[in-house]
Amino acid sequence: MVNLRGDVLPVLDAGLLLGSPFPTDPQYVLVIDASGSHIGLAVSGLPRIVELDVASGATPDVRTVDGEPVVMADAVALVERQPENG
Repeated sequence: MVNLRGDVLPVLDAGLLLGSPFPTDPQYVLVIDASGSHIGLAVSGLPRIVELDVASGATPDVRTVDGEPVVMADAVALVERQPENG
């Protein structure tokens, strides 16, 4: 939980939501609007805006930026998805 200008927001670990096998120590909280509620995503790095070449042949969810693989994720869909039954 984090207090943002008097509002208490739940904070979820983005790495855990993505199922990352590489645990990190999140340093930042990215605040998103999901279904009209603000939610924090704990992330290990700050996002940046980059121009992607859609004709590069890469899959829509994994790209290369500055020679490094980057996973593209829809943050709202990530926090709104329902846990799988099983």
